[in-house]
Amino acid sequence: MKRNITIGMDLGDQKNVVVAMDETGKEIETKTIRNTEPSLRKFFSRYCNATVAIEAGTHSPWISRLLKEIGCTVYVGNPRKLRIIWDSNDKHI
Repeated sequence: MKRNITIGMDLGDQKNVVVAMDETGKEIETKTIRNTEPSLRKFFSRYCNATVAIEAGTHSPWISRLLKEIGCTVYVGNPRKLRIIWDSNDKHI
């Protein structure tokens, strides 16, 4: 059975925090990984079909390209619009 994995990433200059959840929203892994291509490849090789959400920033362009190359579906959130979404009761903005 194929599991639908969703991963949220908090990007930093040197380290990233990643949280992987299954289709029920249950947390299956939380990890801090170095912000390098080899570290990202190693972690995401286990989750090559995952949906990944990251916030736009300095590292989001190259990380999103890398994750797409690995096979992930990547969503990059615009930080200027995210507050509008999480402050709103209407989540389809």
